[in-house]
Amino acid sequence: MLQIRPLSENLERTAKEELNEVPERLAEEVRILKTWIEQQPLMDIWANTDDQLLIAFLRGCKHNLQKAKSKINSYFTWKRKFPTMFSAKDVDKERFREIFRLGLYLYLPTPLHDNGPRILLVRNGVYPAGKYSVDELSVVFIALLDILMLEDDNAVINGLIIICDSKTFTISHCFYLNPIKLKRIIAFSYEAIAMRIKSTQNICTPKAFEFFYRLAKPMLPAKQQERVSEQKLIFYIPIKGVFYF
Repeated sequence: MLQIRPLSENLERTAKEELNEVPERLAEEVRILKTWIEQQPLMDIWANTDDQLLIAFLRGCKHNLQKAKSKINSYFTWKRKFPTMFSAKDVDKERFREIFRLGLYLYLPTPLHDNGPRILLVRNGVYPAGKYSVDELSVVFIALLDILMLEDDNAVINGLIIICDSKTFTISHCFYLNPIKLKRIIAFSYEAIAMRIKSTQNICTPKAFEFFYRLAKPMLPAKQQERVSEQKLIFYIPIKGVFYF
């Protein structure tokens, strides 16, 4: 028997209508993925075959088994190749907890329209420039995405909306950007994470952020470049969904 959480009525309907989910086939799909993982070199050592995680990959790929296999392979390959960026080995480390407590990455408690995408608030530049390395910032971000994949059915089924608040981002922060590592983070987020990023909204963007934006946008998949925008959120996201502002 699968060890997964039951879905609410709304999420179950969305999973069936938009993600091609057939509840009677879930156990067999998970079995196929587990068998495939066991046959992959090194992956059987690294891969977490938790039922809930595999279901997240299936849902993130609309139950296309080949796409799910590709995403799972990317997920564990990236973590194995670049562990300091993508694998939180010790969440009790002082630096990890320090970054976590900054509120740099915040998942708002109320999804869009109560039953829509999960809202992720990224507060760019809330730390002194140069205080933390790209690896340190990345590993906290990825750890939080990992938690969402395992624990937030709403994010897995309805996707994410990312709001980037850059009012404290300065030109000094730009000097510590590493384009190669930035590209890795972006690639991992789109190639390996079992959640769909529906939209990215940039707000409070100073001149310094425009430099960062021009650097990062070409690294996004073409479809995602069309989903990045700057607009007045009051017309897009209900007030109760952005209480922070």
